Amino acid sequence: MKKLKFGIFYIMLINLMGHSKWFWMNAYRNRYGLIRDDIHTQKKTLKKSAYWYRKLSDSNELDAD
Repeated sequence: MKKLKFGIFYIMLINLMGHSKWFWMNAYRNRYGLIRDDIHTQKKTLKKSAYWYRKLSDSNELDAD
């Protein structure tokens, strides 16, 4: 039973470390959200999704497209 508990702990630790490594390797590649932020100039611009969300909130309805 002791070996089983150690094995489960070890597997969980490996998964956690692998997730952390993946998360930080991908930190600046994928850009999510409504505002694009240029990390070099700190300039912020609205994405197409921001305009879509504005239209959705103004009309208070979702198109069936």
